Amino acid sequence: MELCDSSDGDSWDIQINTTHNGRATVSLKASPSELVETNPHEAFCLVSVVTDPAITVAGDVLGWIYTIAWDISFLPQIVHNWRRKSVDGLSFDFLTFNFIGFFSYFIFNMGLYWLHEIRNEYFQRHPTRLLHVRLNDVIFPLYAVLCTAFQILQCFLLHRGPGQRVSTTCRVISGLMVMSAVVGCILVPVVDSLLWLDLLYWLSYLKLAITCIKYTPQLWENYRRQSTEGWSIWQVILDFTGGSLSLLQMFLLAGNYGLGLLSVFFDIFFFIQHYCLYRNSGHGKTSEEKTSIVSLEKNTKGIDSPASELHANTHM
Repeated sequence: MELCDSSDGDSWDIQINTTHNGRATVSLKASPSELVETNPHEAFCLVSVVTDPAITVAGDVLGWIYTIAWDISFLPQIVHNWRRKSVDGLSFDFLTFNFIGFFSYFIFNMGLYWLHEIRNEYFQRHPTRLLHVRLNDVIFPLYAVLCTAFQILQCFLLHRGPGQRVSTTCRVISGLMVMSAVVGCILVPVVDSLLWLDLLYWLSYLKLAITCIKYTPQLWENYRRQSTEGWSIWQVILDFTGGSLSLLQMFLLAGNYGLGLLSVFFDIFFFIQHYCLYRNSGHGKTSEEKTSIVSLEKNTKGIDSPASELHANTHM
């Protein structure tokens, strides 16, 4: 690192030794403080420390691959619904949570990327941090919101199963989340200690909570119907690919890998359901529906002829 004196052009080479990989913050401390014109708290430098530049390159490549995988993962379910002309087997609770979660994520990234007031609040609170929100961080959740909204539209246009609707539990949880965000919008302008940045943080917490629970309704729907029909396995495969590569990237960069691991955890359960538990259950009937169908078939055969009744009893 080279330190320059702009007044007379003098410069000095400074060697920095770090004790661990990751990031190091180099701050300015002058004594007496009159030696520098800049506020020492506003002068800092973030230094990335890696043992091998190939790690950074590999991280960038993995980042692009898992981003593409996650982008494509929304399409198989849309195509699957359209080909079947039905959304039977798709959890409406999952779609509800998914929409609220990605919409919250979009508002969070959009605020930190586009709104200067919120960006200023961020730097005032974290003067020695960099804001890593990029344009792709805004485009991706917006794309996810639009894809999820299109799936919700399919639920109104295509065939639905009997009693298929958003559960009361989901309505209550979603209502409380939306109401908390609305209350935050009301309180921020009137409470001096609250900032719009705090509201964005709250939205990020909502997204985190939704990520923890949103797959559970679909797992339960598959278990209740003893089938994965109506739930696109290719969506799970692409989501699993994206989550795994994201996890690998974060291991390489020594970052936080909690959400990627959580997504992979749920995807494994979907694989077990699709390829192991319900692989031969193609019709996706509930146990009550199967019982009524068997009874109807037996009664119909008994009416046709005595021979058909004997044949049915033989195969029972």
